[in-house]
Amino acid sequence: MVLYTKGKIKVYYALGGIAILILIDLLGVDRRYLDYKNFVEPVDNESAFVPTQTDLKIKADTTKYFRIYDESGGNPWNDSRASYFFNSIGGYSPAKLALYQDIIERQLSRGNQNVFNMLNTRWISVNNPSTRQPEAEFNPGAYGNCWFVKGFKIARNADDEMNILSSLNTHDSAVIDARFEKAAGIQPAPDSTGSIKLIENLNDKISYQSTAATNQFAVFSEVYYPHGWNAYIDGNQQPYVRVNYVLRGIPVPAGKHTIEFRFEPRSVLLGDKITMWMSVLFYILLIAGIVYEIRVYNKS
Repeated sequence: MVLYTKGKIKVYYALGGIAILILIDLLGVDRRYLDYKNFVEPVDNESAFVPTQTDLKIKADTTKYFRIYDESGGNPWNDSRASYFFNSIGGYSPAKLALYQDIIERQLSRGNQNVFNMLNTRWISVNNPSTRQPEAEFNPGAYGNCWFVKGFKIARNADDEMNILSSLNTHDSAVIDARFEKAAGIQPAPDSTGSIKLIENLNDKISYQSTAATNQFAVFSEVYYPHGWNAYIDGNQQPYVRVNYVLRGIPVPAGKHTIEFRFEPRSVLLGDKITMWMSVLFYILLIAGIVYEIRVYNKS
C-alpha cells in the first residue's frame, strides 16, 4: 500500500499482493480448524451408516412416523446415529428446546414409561449383554401420533405440571398449566367410538382426521412450539395448548373434523412478501431503464 500510494507500483500489483496476503492468512487460520487429518475415505465415512440387523428389523415396521429410543451407542441424548434412519426421541442438538431438556432430565432419564409412550416410542434399541450387539425391542404401549383423553387436570404452574406428570396415566389423562386453562375449554365427554388419526405429516403441515359423537380433547405427539405453528379445525384457526409439559393439545367439537397444524412464522411470510415486491420493483425499473435507453438511442 505504501509503494502504491507513492506511485512506485501500479494498482493491479498492489491488489495482487493484498490478495496473496489475505490467502496466506486465511489458509493459516483455516488449517487450525480443518486440515488433512479431518478427512477420511468415503468408504470409512459410509461404514457408520450401513444399517445393522437391528435397523433392518425396525425398518420392517410399516407403521409411519413412530419414534425410537436408542441407547445401544451409549448416551441416547448425544448419539445421533439413530436419527439417520428413524425419528428418535434422543440424539444430539446444540440448541435443544428447554421444555424437552426438562422432560429428558425429569422424566425420560428416570424411566417414566408413560412419557416414553406419549412420545410414540415404538421401538427401543439396547445392547444385548451376552453378545454386545444392539437388539430392537418392540414397545406395544406406544400411543401413536394422537389420541383422545378422558379428561385433563389443571396444574398451578410448570413445576406442578412436571410433578403431576411423574405419576400420570398419559393415555387417559393430560395435565395442563393453569395459563392454558381457558384455551383448553371444558372437560371432554366420554365416547368409546371416537377416533382420531394422522393423515399427512409434512415439514410445515401436519393433518389429522377426527370423528366423535361428543366434544373431545386431543393430544398430539408433537412438541409444543407456539412460535410459528398455528392450529386449524376445518380451515378455521383455533388456539391450542401445551399439555403434559411438552406436547400439543386442542379441544375438538363433536362430529367429523380435519385438524391441521401449519408452520406459518410471521417473519418468513413477511420476508416472502418483501422479496416478491422487491422483485416486482426490480423488473419494473429494469424495463423502465431499457425503454429509457432505447428512447435516448433513437433520439441521437
